[in-house]
Amino acid sequence: MVETVERARAGELVELSDVGLLKRVNKSGAWLGWITEQLMQQAPIAAMQCPALQGRRILAADGSVVTEPGAITSTWRLHYAMDIVRLRCQQAQVTPVKKGESLTRFAVQEGDVFLGDRGFANRRGVNHVLDHGGDVVVRMNLGSLPLTDAQGLPFAQLPHLRTLQVGQTGEWTAMMQGTKGDVAVRVCAYRKTDEQRMESERKLKKDAQRRQKQLQAETIEAAGYVGGRDDIGWSGCARRTGALPAPPAGGTGIQTVEVITGVVALEKERPGRRESLVARQIIGGLPD
Repeated sequence: MVETVERARAGELVELSDVGLLKRVNKSGAWLGWITEQLMQQAPIAAMQCPALQGRRILAADGSVVTEPGAITSTWRLHYAMDIVRLRCQQAQVTPVKKGESLTRFAVQEGDVFLGDRGFANRRGVNHVLDHGGDVVVRMNLGSLPLTDAQGLPFAQLPHLRTLQVGQTGEWTAMMQGTKGDVAVRVCAYRKTDEQRMESERKLKKDAQRRQKQLQAETIEAAGYVGGRDDIGWSGCARRTGALPAPPAGGTGIQTVEVITGVVALEKERPGRRESLVARQIIGGLPD
């Protein structure tokens, strides 16, 4: 907010304090949401044409850590779910940073479709959504979401992935342990080009070096299969009914610290006043 009002003052647009701007933004959620919807209609998402998704809320779940001014390490973790059709924040929760990401933190309506990164790929979270009548599309790594094949044996992931040629997609059926019995799932994958694979391996090794972790050969091999932008791994789709598409390329996180900090402050002090800040950041991030 401080930077925004200073830019406005330097450009001789308006004289306004950062507090005054915040108050105006807090009252403009519906207007900014309408602008967002109009922009989205100019560039419709192809997946919205899928019959299995008609009339359903499609929610992208994610989380980010927040460092308050003056703090040395992360202070809070923001968990949120955004309607990717309307680009509006539907749910948000602030917890201590030690509380991890989980789909269990979100309320589920009948027919909801949740999209999540590999941090959300675990049986407890997926079953939470399925038990409340929703469906889940999540990215997966090699061990976070145990699956079995038709014979009840562990689903061998890498042998299936190795059958793909460069640029080829594939899908396989598997089973996941649900709260009321086994749940049928569809596992989808895409084999990256050599250039994409090398870039993913570079990021994987860089991250492992930063965390001082030893990489397994299987982990490096799995990096050669499809993942969203800036993510490493391959994708899967857990569902009860219907055919759901693979998650869209790209992250779902809001990467601007100003907006995240603003959302956290509003959630702590004035619950329910998040929408305008989120919509403002989305509008600012859309291409011309």
